[in-house]
Amino acid sequence: MAAVECPGRRSILLPTGYGVRCTARWGDGRGFGLGGHTAATAEGALEWMRRRVREAAEQLDTPAPALAERWLADRVEQDHAVDVLKAGAGYDLDLVSDGVRYAFRARVEYWPEVTVAADGP
Repeated sequence: MAAVECPGRRSILLPTGYGVRCTARWGDGRGFGLGGHTAATAEGALEWMRRRVREAAEQLDTPAPALAERWLADRVEQDHAVDVLKAGAGYDLDLVSDGVRYAFRARVEYWPEVTVAADGP
């Protein structure tokens, strides 16, 4: 469908929340989803990510648990992750165990593009 020009109006993306996903990926490209969550706030998204990282670390072999514990204890990095999400960028954390990469991804989620008055939000 072609876009329709509307004088005095502009298109914007409206954030709806923060999506967090966890995926296991093997070196050959195969992957398996390990769950996801949508939170209303960046803090809520990071809390879910922390919980999943803690759960994963309990099941992984060395050195992943030590890396996970270090990340979980790093309050500066936690604050940075929230700031990154609030700024509209994504935040990623990877843990590797036995050739499998456990990817934790947090992203801002948006409604489909909407049109508003040119002097609107």
